[in-house]
Amino acid sequence: MTFVRGFYQPITTGSKILWTWWTVFLLISPIWASELFYAVNLPWLLYTVIILALGLVLHLRRRIYLSDHELIISFLGKKADQSFDLRDRSHWLLQGRRLTIWREGIASRYLISFAFARQLKKESTS
Repeated sequence: MTFVRGFYQPITTGSKILWTWWTVFLLISPIWASELFYAVNLPWLLYTVIILALGLVLHLRRRIYLSDHELIISFLGKKADQSFDLRDRSHWLLQGRRLTIWREGIASRYLISFAFARQLKKESTS
């Protein structure tokens, strides 16, 4: 019995735009700090901590689990998790770190963590 946890990010235009905007807002922090001559003040510190915490929450809220030939995708804020049987190879495809899952004729693409991709590949070949 194997139980592996990992993280995923959807490979969609909206997700890429979200992470681009997060990076832009994060890059404001060193620019702002240079304007302050790197003197730490409370508004700059709060801004930086809030942006970093937001990025951490955006990343950690998407979890993926592997348990006994079952793939479970969870999202913080949703009550129901999605689960898929790994023995049915017609509904999913793993290419490196990219996982594609077909549900009702619609393909969903995810970028998964390295360790999880390695374990998923190992589990699918056994």
